[in-house]
Amino acid sequence: MAPNKFLFFIIALLLSLEIHSIYGVTDTNDAAALQSLKDSWRNTPPSWAKSNDPCQDWEGVSCNNSRVTALDFSFNKGLTGSLSPRLGDLQKLSVLILAGCSFTGNIPDELGNLADLSFLALNSNNFSGRIPTSLGKLSKFHFNKNQLSGSISPQLFSYDMVLIHVFLDGNQLTGTIPDSLGSVQTLEVLRLDRNDLSDKVPSNLNNLTNLNELNLAHNNFTGPIPDLSLMNSLNYVDLSNNSFDPSEAPIWFSTLPSLTTLVMEFGSLEGRVPEKLFSFSQIQQVKLRNNMFNGSFSFGDSFGSQLSLVDLENNQITSVTLSSSYTNSLMAPSFRDLSSVTLFHSIEMSLWVQLNLTPGSVFLQNPFFNTDDYLQVHLALFPSPRKNFNESEVERIGLQLSKQTYKPPKEFGPYYFIASPYAFH
Repeated sequence: MAPNKFLFFIIALLLSLEIHSIYGVTDTNDAAALQSLKDSWRNTPPSWAKSNDPCQDWEGVSCNNSRVTALDFSFNKGLTGSLSPRLGDLQKLSVLILAGCSFTGNIPDELGNLADLSFLALNSNNFSGRIPTSLGKLSKFHFNKNQLSGSISPQLFSYDMVLIHVFLDGNQLTGTIPDSLGSVQTLEVLRLDRNDLSDKVPSNLNNLTNLNELNLAHNNFTGPIPDLSLMNSLNYVDLSNNSFDPSEAPIWFSTLPSLTTLVMEFGSLEGRVPEKLFSFSQIQQVKLRNNMFNGSFSFGDSFGSQLSLVDLENNQITSVTLSSSYTNSLMAPSFRDLSSVTLFHSIEMSLWVQLNLTPGSVFLQNPFFNTDDYLQVHLALFPSPRKNFNESEVERIGLQLSKQTYKPPKEFGPYYFIASPYAFH
């Protein structure tokens, strides 16, 4: 029997060596999962064809101790195909960023198996179908600008989850906002705008006291205007283009201590304009056009020093009294006032410090609010004092921006990064 045992040992050893020679430093299960991705995608990076060892040689793959921990292939429009269910086998994956590609098909349920996944960005693709309820364990959802449909499952949210961002805007979602969303106390940003959601806004959304941005615009919500009076951290709110019951301006218009921007256009607000709203020191923009406000409106000397835009176009206001000391906009311009040099200089400084660049090597230009109401800024980086970035530097900087390791000044809030091609010489 001994020779047979020895022979078995030799065969097993040879098989082990063969597997190692195929996959190198990459865990065999992780390598097989990535091979499944390679088989289902088209126009993958050139390095994928030159090696079978993802952790050592594949662009876009980050590893730790032979296990795949991050995948980032963002903003490669030529990258097409569907997401393989084998993605759920990458048990150590913490970051999955596939934003701005051309992926199609459903989001696989198996992504819910990724217990370590803390950041998921699938925005700006062509995914369709429903949002898997299995994703209720994640800390950030970035699914905006796809073709996702169906309702938002109550099982997607729970009181014990640590969820920071929910970006579901620009899809084809229907149904209601689930009550379970109001139990996620850690939530800071909620964007559900430009969908086909309906019915009443759940009253328990008022419990989201850490929320600083809320956008429910361009849906079919009905019933009373939601009560946001407990959201003391809220600085931006947009409830435009819905079908709320006609009512006077809610009290929270004039009581939220952090509110800087209030937008409720094409609504059903009536009665007098809440003049107290304009007196708060932090208020910057108020956009209330196409409502049913009536009577007179007095814009006296007690307006906030940061107030730059008041838009009351197409209401039923009979007269307006303006203070001679207010010199900013009272109209309907095509975009907001973005003339603060100090504000944009602060983001330039934070970029060169956090990205480890030379002072003065960051240039911002052409800031504007796009049709999706995102602030869009063209960012140019210069490899001073050299003429060109090398490939590893571009990968490092791109990963910091895509993964959001870089944090802008708090005034700017969350962001997403759209890369332009870079020609290597």
